[in-house]
Amino acid sequence: MCRNILDDSILKSHVRKVYVNTIEEDWESEPENGGNFDHGYETDDYEPSLETKAQMSLLTQFPLLEHITLRFEKNFTKESGGFYSDYPPQNLEFRLEVLQWFFSSLVASSVRPRSLAFRNIHSIALQDPAMLDLLAQMLHGLRALRLNVSNQRQNGDYGYVVDNPHTFEQLPSDWLSPTKSTLEHLTLYSNQPFGLFPKLDLSSIHFPRLKSLALGQYEFFHDDQLDWIISHGPTLRELYLDNCIILHAIVYSEWEQGHLHRYHPSALSGKWDEVERSLDPRTTRYIYTTRWHDYFAMFRTGLPLLQHFRIGKSMWCHEFPFEKEREIEIGLFEDRYLTWDGGFHTRSSDFDIPEELGDISSCDEEDKDALLALFQKIGQNVPEREGGLVCDEQGVWH
Repeated sequence: MCRNILDDSILKSHVRKVYVNTIEEDWESEPENGGNFDHGYETDDYEPSLETKAQMSLLTQFPLLEHITLRFEKNFTKESGGFYSDYPPQNLEFRLEVLQWFFSSLVASSVRPRSLAFRNIHSIALQDPAMLDLLAQMLHGLRALRLNVSNQRQNGDYGYVVDNPHTFEQLPSDWLSPTKSTLEHLTLYSNQPFGLFPKLDLSSIHFPRLKSLALGQYEFFHDDQLDWIISHGPTLRELYLDNCIILHAIVYSEWEQGHLHRYHPSALSGKWDEVERSLDPRTTRYIYTTRWHDYFAMFRTGLPLLQHFRIGKSMWCHEFPFEKEREIEIGLFEDRYLTWDGGFHTRSSDFDIPEELGDISSCDEEDKDALLALFQKIGQNVPEREGGLVCDEQGVWH
């Protein structure tokens, strides 16, 4: 189909967006309704196909191309193998090779799309200097960037924290810095919560032209993160917080605390208290007292150009959302506040809530009132829903 369009000079001049799929169907670890794990993948699916290579070579032949989406398999494994129930078909080598072709094709072309999206990308922490140079050249002058990062899944959050804590650590310098003078639209999503672990510190980067920001599954645990958003007040018009959470407490044992301070030495310094707990008497706790109603109040006063705001959830239960921020179901869900306890996100923990932390459930009315005040300030209609804006654990709105 792509070649047929290219053969027609009129048709190809109308193409503005191209979606490149490196896989026809996502691998599933547990097939629905029984059935086979095998989706028809052959062993050579662990190598990029000739069709994928051909797509890369054709990308830049559309003279007015504005946007490209590159889509990978949604799962990830470090190693490849022949058992489809154990290993999805795209390993790290596959992804890096595809990225190499993609970067090289765009850099060598006179056609430079101003909008790029990477769906289910894993390899954002690049090590090869040559690839990093190509990446910087490709991103220069970009106006819109969308990164949906697919992290390696392990048994529970804890293994994910210890073995893969720096997936996003290079993102500001490698992926964002080359775009900072021109970027107007930024979307960052992760299939697992990020911000604390894996670490993402955006304080070193500023986008003087940023108009829209969308974050998916981002963890807020320090006011510096709020201040970073507010710093874009002179330009920001749209803000989307999809399944984002406030970590109101972070609980770590004595040996785990070293890992935490290694990645967040300044943000978490001097705010640890001793917690007596039967499971581990040496446990310490970091407390974050800023609430969502404080965020909404800051958005109301610190983002004077804001025209559209959404907080809540898109369809995370069915898929890793992509280009779904405008479909976020606006609401204050119970898990908007969580505790990070020994590497796991929980609504509660086996220690008593300290007085200074307060009862999180008491924030419902304050959060709702502050959200309504924000909507009123920016002239946005309140969602019509029977019950209200707050959703409890049973899924009841009130």
